[in-house]
Amino acid sequence: VTAGGPGTSVAVLRAAGLALPAMAAVAGIAGLAVVRWRAWPVLLTGLLIMAVADVSGGSARTVAAIGTVRVLHGLAAGLALPAALGLAWERRPRPRRLLAALWAAATVAGLAAVSAVARERLASGGWHGALAPYPWLTGVALTAAALYAVLADGPRALHLARQLRARPPRARQDATQERAQLAVL
Repeated sequence: VTAGGPGTSVAVLRAAGLALPAMAAVAGIAGLAVVRWRAWPVLLTGLLIMAVADVSGGSARTVAAIGTVRVLHGLAAGLALPAALGLAWERRPRPRRLLAALWAAATVAGLAAVSAVARERLASGGWHGALAPYPWLTGVALTAAALYAVLADGPRALHLARQLRARPPRARQDATQERAQLAVL
């Protein structure tokens, strides 16, 4: 976006504001996806979309590109927020309460801090600085989610493999067919 008059500023602000409606539109669907499947695949999907938006965000120079990047950020947040809470609810009751409280505190703190951070970045780098992504933060979150996915399913997968080996050959074949049928559903 080249330097323009007040119309350009208004258009950039409108495009930047597209993240919230996109997040609101997808959050309910993401909550259903967390219930239908496990939380970590939904979180991983959201973080991958966030990574794409972060990579694309650095080169956004038009109002349309800014709007697209902000919609991607909103979709990613709409997937990640319910999935992160879903991860907390997959735990036993005692850690679940603590993790849910931490999720709520982090969400509120992030929402409270966003205007101050945006104001500071706007003053130091103009509109482009205010909308610049934090790809390193997305990278850290993506790595942590991937590690969680591997570690969370690792013991369960190992236990299922041991159970399968302990069965007689015919029972193993039946169990494999049963799992394949369930996977199709």
